[in-house]
Amino acid sequence: MNEVINNHHVITEADDARIEFYHAYTDHNLRTLHQRFICQGLQLVERLQESQFQMESILCREDKLKKFTASFPSPTVPVYIVSTELFQKIFGYGYKSGIYACALRQPLKSVEQVAYRENSLIMILPDLNSTRNVGAIIRSCSGLGATALIIGPKCTDPFYKVAVRASMGAVFDLPILKSTALEDDLMWLKKRHDFKLIAANLSAQANSLFDVSSNNKPQRTAIIMGNEFHGVADDILQYCDEEVMIPMHNSTDSLNVGMAATLFLYEFIKR
Repeated sequence: MNEVINNHHVITEADDARIEFYHAYTDHNLRTLHQRFICQGLQLVERLQESQFQMESILCREDKLKKFTASFPSPTVPVYIVSTELFQKIFGYGYKSGIYACALRQPLKSVEQVAYRENSLIMILPDLNSTRNVGAIIRSCSGLGATALIIGPKCTDPFYKVAVRASMGAVFDLPILKSTALEDDLMWLKKRHDFKLIAANLSAQANSLFDVSSNNKPQRTAIIMGNEFHGVADDILQYCDEEVMIPMHNSTDSLNVGMAATLFLYEFIKR
């Protein structure tokens, strides 16, 4: 049975083609084959609705329908309603929010497409593996006022479900740039726009973050956060003007990259 009321479509089968984007494809295939992404939870759905992204549909658990109805977008966006039993069958018991949304991706801009302001502060992620870390850094960039985020060709996608959730919707608003040739773009930032490139790196020659951020005069700055396991690669370090570290105590060697990125942003934005 396919009941339709006010553009609300009752779904009774898990293999219904209208909801296949929500569970039949991996994040990777949603991106590469269908140019879409999924977000989960009422707060993210509402923030998506307020953004420039085109929401394509909503999937809602029937027992949440009354609670969520006021948050639904215009009647042109279909709402697919599934029973609690079917919802659990599709997604398992770990997904309790009861609401998802599917949206069309927008092309990520290249570095050359962005005109940088004076005193710009950019975060660069050459090759982070964790979608959760990427999402957390996006949230910090947006909340603390970074100009943009640049992701390298090896960095995990910022619109994978976990990254979107960790960003708390900040991914919908922060300018995110995709670099396909990061070394060329680093040179372009240095030579064309006079950026200072700061590598967050544990090394003998690294200066303390708290000294660097307080002593340097304001200027265009790009902070480069390294991979969770091997840090900033040598082929990226060669373009950096300075290596900076967060002083650690009690035999702790470093912080999680998401936490470290937030500290770097805060210290430099204070200028």
